[in-house]
Amino acid sequence: MGFIAALRQAEEQGKSTAKLALNEIAHQVHEAETAVRRRMRVHPHPTVSAGTTEAGGLKKVSSTEDQLKPIVSIHGQDVSEEDIDHTAA
Repeated sequence: MGFIAALRQAEEQGKSTAKLALNEIAHQVHEAETAVRRRMRVHPHPTVSAGTTEAGGLKKVSSTEDQLKPIVSIHGQDVSEEDIDHTAA
């Protein structure tokens, strides 16, 4: 029975080693996701300009030209505003 016991012990040791490796990989993936999220965070910096600020020191946007427009891309290629067919929606 010594040989069978040694096989079972080796099997259990292999299982525990695999579990430890999976836990380590899961920990590393979690750390990588956290780092990516940290780098992707947007921290707006308030801008102050004379006469165009509202309460709190933030710049007031009054027209649509001052606002950011989304980037439109098809199959990874940017599409200009002139190439967009607004009638085919």
